[in-house]
Amino acid sequence: MRLLATITVMVLTLSGCGLFKSEPGAPEITNDFLAKLASGDVQGAANLTDNPNEAKETLEKFRAALKPKGLTSKVDQLRKNGETASEASVSLDWDLDKNRHWTYSTKFDVRQEGDFWKVHWQTSVAHPKLNPQQSILLTELKPDPAPVLDREGTPLLAPERVVSVLLVAKEAGDVNAVAKSLADALNPFDKAITQQSIAEGAGKTPEGQAYQVAALRDPDYQSVKAKIYDLPGVRFSTQTSLLAPSRNFGSQVLPAVRKLVENDIAGNAGFRIATVDGQGTEVEELFSKAPEPAKA
Repeated sequence: MRLLATITVMVLTLSGCGLFKSEPGAPEITNDFLAKLASGDVQGAANLTDNPNEAKETLEKFRAALKPKGLTSKVDQLRKNGETASEASVSLDWDLDKNRHWTYSTKFDVRQEGDFWKVHWQTSVAHPKLNPQQSILLTELKPDPAPVLDREGTPLLAPERVVSVLLVAKEAGDVNAVAKSLADALNPFDKAITQQSIAEGAGKTPEGQAYQVAALRDPDYQSVKAKIYDLPGVRFSTQTSLLAPSRNFGSQVLPAVRKLVENDIAGNAGFRIATVDGQGTEVEELFSKAPEPAKA
């Protein structure tokens, strides 16, 4: 009886020392990595890789570009490659909010290093087409607003290309001279645009920022483009806006109509995701969903 008691004590003591404790293997590390990535714990996910610094940097940029509402992951297969490595095939579904999803599959190795298993870090862990020194860019694709029609089907408000004429005083050199040239070209469209109004507006704008001189319908812009396009400090931006047939048409009523129906005519925005290099130049499109215009 004394011998049996001694053996029992030895077994309990040894098990308390961790003799029979096993470290997490490839399945546990794979699931833990994906769970931390889904929860936004980038540092925690990176710490489960064999290159935490690079993993953290890449994953932070990846999530910053997507701004995801959530991530759902699934391990499709975990295939052993010898005793010290496994290949994980996983599916990722990024919830980008507003009923937008980006779903794809990728693969990565999980390798044993001593007593521990680690995700072998490569940028392709985040996406199979993401290469070193690259990041991703998400661009929203907005549809043109739907037209607003009268009861006979005639457009009261319709989408038109609008060109904004901008002035950056710091880049203009002689601001008064540039303001005079702009005023001479743009005053016929809006009598409130004068050399003085332009110079004062540009002067009140914070340094380095652009002052909007005018917003022109595309035909009007084309008619004066030759006079203003090469002026120093003058820039241009384009957008699509919902406009009445003419400047004064329904001016007392249509602005209120536009505000009333703005949600109904907006449509659903699409988006595209592409890889970009270190200079921000697009390398390859990874996904695209076209915008869905609303009905008139």
